[in-house]
Amino acid sequence: MNYIAPDANYCEGAQFKYNNGNQVVDICKDMVKLFNNAIFKNVIILNPLTENKVPEFINYWINSRLTQSGFNDNIKPEIFPKLNSITHHFDGRGLLKGKIYHIKEKEVDGMNILYELYKNIHEFEQKKTEHFKNFLENFMTNYNKGLIKCFYEGNVKFCHELNKYREFYEGNKKKELSEICDNKECPSLTELTLLASASKKEHLNIAEIGSKLIKGSDISSLNGLSFLETEDVY
Repeated sequence: MNYIAPDANYCEGAQFKYNNGNQVVDICKDMVKLFNNAIFKNVIILNPLTENKVPEFINYWINSRLTQSGFNDNIKPEIFPKLNSITHHFDGRGLLKGKIYHIKEKEVDGMNILYELYKNIHEFEQKKTEHFKNFLENFMTNYNKGLIKCFYEGNVKFCHELNKYREFYEGNKKKELSEICDNKECPSLTELTLLASASKKEHLNIAEIGSKLIKGSDISSLNGLSFLETEDVY
């Protein structure tokens, strides 16, 4: 059975609430592009372990786009039922069924930080030494945001995900990244001390799989992210 929808025409005329300037329709169309890209690239077929992560990333991305478009936590819940109902038109396996839902802005903010941190490493690997200054600036900005969110807001779940990023970065800086950093020395990160009793469930571990959906998806708001190849992500 072919699960690839030829286009996103069924987003048109869906009578979304609060669809001023077709903002929600555009987000709906890009949702389809992301899903189709995952199927085209066999992200799900070749690695069944990512089957849940793909819907999680798409849902995160939709929430992020809605927030960026000015929709707050009072309005967004009224938009998702229609988005969720549309998925059966292009998702023959029902991978997205019931998985497109409202995430509070505070949680989306944490996901954005993780997304930018992983994207920064990927871009650094691609652009090499000429990107070093931008890498350090983006790196410092987003990691500091993460530390503030972790400790100041007391978001323990986010702390676990930020610590996983720290471990990922520290491991890579000794290998691939060390060849690119000035004098082969990459900056170290502050080690996070986490509460031993905190849940270890992976609530936010979707940033990396998201990069796998982006290459060639023709969605400008994704900023050109390509594949991130990491070990032991899931």
